[in-house]
Amino acid sequence: MREIKVQTIKHIGSGLFVRSICFLLIACPGLFPCCHTPPPENQIREIDSLISLTIDLQNKISSPEMQMLSDFSYEIENDLTFLNDSNQGVSQPSFIVEEIEQYTHLRKDIEECLTACKNYGEEVFMIENNLRDIRTRLLRNNNYEELGELIETEKDLLNDLLSRIQSNIGFIDKHMKDYWHLKPLIDSLKLDLITE
Repeated sequence: MREIKVQTIKHIGSGLFVRSICFLLIACPGLFPCCHTPPPENQIREIDSLISLTIDLQNKISSPEMQMLSDFSYEIENDLTFLNDSNQGVSQPSFIVEEIEQYTHLRKDIEECLTACKNYGEEVFMIENNLRDIRTRLLRNNNYEELGELIETEKDLLNDLLSRIQSNIGFIDKHMKDYWHLKPLIDSLKLDLITE
C-alpha cells in the first residue's frame, strides 16, 4: 500500500513538472533558445534593405552639393551686407534693385533647403534606430506578426521621407544655377560701388 502511494505521488509530481515546463515554453520562450523559431528570412532581408536605404539617404543629405549650398549662403550674406551698407541713401536703377531682390530671395530659398535637410537627417537617424531595434527584437522573440506591422509603419515613414528628400534635392540644382547666374552680376555691382 505504501509503495502504491509513493508511485502515485511520483506520478503526480511528474505530471506537475511536465505541465510547468509546458507553461514556461509557452509563456517564456526566451528561456529556451533551442525552442525559438528563427525569424522569417524575408523579414530580415527587408529590414536590412530598409536600413541600407536610410544610410544612402544620410549620404545624400550630407553630400558635397549641400556643403556648397551652405558656402553659397554664407557668400550671399556677406554680399548683401556689403550692398546694404554701400547703398545707404543711394538711389539705384530698377534693374539693380531687382537683382538684389532676387539675390535676397535666393538666400532665403537656400536657407530653407538647408534647414529642411537638417530636419531630414534627424528623421532618417530616428527611423534607422527604430529599424535596428526591430531587427534585434526579430532575432530575440517569436512575435513576428506584431514586428511585421512595425516594419510596415517604418517603411511608410521612410517612403514619405524619401519623397520629401527627393523633392528638396531637386531644388538644389536650381539654387546652384540661380547662384551662378546672379553672382557675377552682384560682383560687378560691388566693383562699381567700390570704384565710385
